[in-house]
Amino acid sequence: MFKFFDKFGNILFRTLQSLATLIVLLGGTAMGFFLAIFLCMGIEELTGSKLLTDIALWILLPICSIAPTYLIYYKGRLPRKKRTSNNDRLYPRSYNAYSVEKYGEFPHFGKVLGTPKVKDIVKNDSFHQYVFKDGKKASHIFVSSTDKWVRILGGYLPIDLICGYSKNNNKLYTIDGVTIKLPMAARLPFVYRELEKFFKERGAYHEDMPDGAEKEYRNSLYLGGNFTHSLSELNWAHLRYLWEKNILNNSSNYADKIATPNYVPVLDDGSINKEIFERVLSKKEINRTYELLKRGQVAISEYLDFKSYKNEFSVCNGIELLRALGHPKNLEGIDFLFDCLCDVDEAFFLMAVDLLKTYPRADREEKIEENAKLAFETGDVLKLAGVLYLSKQLDYDCKYIKQIREEQAENASVEEATKKADDAVKKFELDEQALFGSGEVQEFNPTGVAYQEQE
Repeated sequence: MFKFFDKFGNILFRTLQSLATLIVLLGGTAMGFFLAIFLCMGIEELTGSKLLTDIALWILLPICSIAPTYLIYYKGRLPRKKRTSNNDRLYPRSYNAYSVEKYGEFPHFGKVLGTPKVKDIVKNDSFHQYVFKDGKKASHIFVSSTDKWVRILGGYLPIDLICGYSKNNNKLYTIDGVTIKLPMAARLPFVYRELEKFFKERGAYHEDMPDGAEKEYRNSLYLGGNFTHSLSELNWAHLRYLWEKNILNNSSNYADKIATPNYVPVLDDGSINKEIFERVLSKKEINRTYELLKRGQVAISEYLDFKSYKNEFSVCNGIELLRALGHPKNLEGIDFLFDCLCDVDEAFFLMAVDLLKTYPRADREEKIEENAKLAFETGDVLKLAGVLYLSKQLDYDCKYIKQIREEQAENASVEEATKKADDAVKKFELDEQALFGSGEVQEFNPTGVAYQEQE
């Protein structure tokens, strides 16, 4: 249905657009015509020469009629550079920031990452209907099992690299400064309501392209030490967090100041500002919160409930506060940091690992054993992977996991021996002739010795 609507809708939209342009051009021409007549009347009144008036009429009439058309149609159009496909480069040679990309199966990122590579990624993943927090399922939004890709109206997009959505403009915005024009079907009320709800639940999003988006994207690549790598090799969640942070820290350079100038960590009623759980805070906003923590006006425990954070990027605020507090005041946050090991692909994971490296060795190892056991017993594979990654980074061999591996090895040996025994029994065939003699002896013989009357 949407394909037919998109095709018909685009034709209708372009027709109306052309009609509106024609009306504007005709209006401009009419204005120019009347302006020329008015000027000629003025010339005739001033000079009294009919010849001069006729000459002015023939000169001014075409100029005044064509000038509005030229200004509206040609000068009003912004030049657009064409982009060529240059697969898997951070910046294709003809990269044009703030360009508008058409929608398709792999809009924009098919060019950046390479369409074959993206096809392989989505082919090896599974997609399911997005489930909103109220339990309702989206009809037009499908999210991958890895929670890294989203399918909207047939187009595949990396979630972490989409920073904004505009219902009015029917566009998506990417962190590298490119606008993706959604199909006409996205203008339907039941579609754009889902899109608004989806992006709102994923965290704070921009309703227009942030000024400096492409510049801060480049800065984020430098800060992350990632500029020499291809985009497909990077941790997109961490890159997105760095981008958000740079946009906020440098918001004074841009017209649309994203950071809240009057941000206060504690409200007048004494409660903490919930914004820390909803969006990325700038460096200044983190410092304001830290100052209150340092003075004891607010307890760090207020920020250590992992479930209070609305998205993966806001979780980073809690880690930043613990980093600012330093040892030993941040020891209270060790459980929070281990909660952050729940998914290796999230933006906060590497930040939590780096901060845990600064904690006392005994405390770290105790929590590693505790969390490894809990993750193993509950079957939390992602959490166990995160704990084991930390252990490897710390060059620590988790005793619990080592014990489990030894037990599994022993069980595997017993199982292997049992299996071999079972296989041997199945393969063993009785050699009846060897046991009981020839076939003649084995056959029932009523005249045999056993049945003869004994003398």
